[in-house]
Amino acid sequence: MDEEKIIQKLDEHGKYFDRVFVKLDEHDKQFDRVFVKLDEHDKQFDRVFIKLIEHDDQLKEIRESMATKDDIRELKGIMESVITIAKKIQEDHVFAVEWLKRLQTQIDRQDEDIRQIKLQLKMA
Repeated sequence: MDEEKIIQKLDEHGKYFDRVFVKLDEHDKQFDRVFVKLDEHDKQFDRVFIKLIEHDDQLKEIRESMATKDDIRELKGIMESVITIAKKIQEDHVFAVEWLKRLQTQIDRQDEDIRQIKLQLKMA
């Protein structure tokens, strides 16, 4: 009878191991799905890293080509100087035009005087 008990126990253990193996197979399938997901995530991370590197390069280009506050201040100062000079030239131009108008008026008067003198002298 001891032998029957041993065989019965072995059968019980065999059934138990069968259930354990079924569970292990289920776990293997679950792990396979997890590994597939991890591979997908790795590919997604690779794309994110590539984009990050591209953005770093773009940011470097932006930093190299952008003007600093000091650059803007310097440019503003230069522009203010140019505007001041242009205003001065414009003012000088207005004064020069007025001066030329006065000269033209004076020349016109002198031409008229000369014409009158020539008429009196009968030279015209």
